[in-house]
Amino acid sequence: MPSMKTLQQVEPRTPIEALPYDIVQPGSYYVTGPLFSTNHGIRIFSGDVTVDLMGHTITGVNNANFHGIHAVANDVTSLRNIVIRNGGVAEFGNGVYLQNVAGGSVRDMTVSQNAGVGISIQRTAFISRSVIVENNAVTENGGSGISVSTIGDATANHSHIIRNNAVSGNGVNGIIVAFARGVLVDGNVVGPQVAGTNDTFGLRGLTSQSTFIRNVEYGNSNGYSFVSTADTRGPTVTTSGQLSTNGVDVHPWANFSR
Repeated sequence: MPSMKTLQQVEPRTPIEALPYDIVQPGSYYVTGPLFSTNHGIRIFSGDVTVDLMGHTITGVNNANFHGIHAVANDVTSLRNIVIRNGGVAEFGNGVYLQNVAGGSVRDMTVSQNAGVGISIQRTAFISRSVIVENNAVTENGGSGISVSTIGDATANHSHIIRNNAVSGNGVNGIIVAFARGVLVDGNVVGPQVAGTNDTFGLRGLTSQSTFIRNVEYGNSNGYSFVSTADTRGPTVTTSGQLSTNGVDVHPWANFSR
């Protein structure tokens, strides 16, 4: 009878045993244990890459110039199919920074206490599109918790999904979508962000033609949301106690604020 194949035979994977670590070839990579870096964490220069942190956390020194996991596309083409999952990133610049990524996901991560943005999807050249960010805990980062932003053409940054994340204690906005298109922000729980600036909101949309629905916000001192008229959002329900049946409070796509 044929022998059973090992996981390594079924899905060949490359270990990441020390930081900083640069990925320059497609493939599946995994972190072997808790790792520390005084420089970058993991940089990705190739498409078709999966990074599995295997439940471990990588930690930096809170230098804003050194990012935890950074997908670094050039100015000619986007990186395609980048997957980050199952672990933690703490005390870097940006925690998880996907720059010009077309297709991918960030799932089941704890991203905390980074100097900059917790999870950043940014278009700086070419195209950023179709990244799913879901089931992450994003807390106590110096910038916004989750950010989708664009330098240049907003139409080249589109079709992302930000869903089912727990976001709290960040220095600016909980979740911000700025100058993008068709981003769905759905079902997130956004706790209090750190007070102190007029830019601190639970949810924020800036001329992004995106959709904000079914989110729960509480305790943000500068307001639930600032979503421009270029975006779409469900009604904001602030009613205490049992919801009424006036046709607004029970709207299936409502956002809830307390």
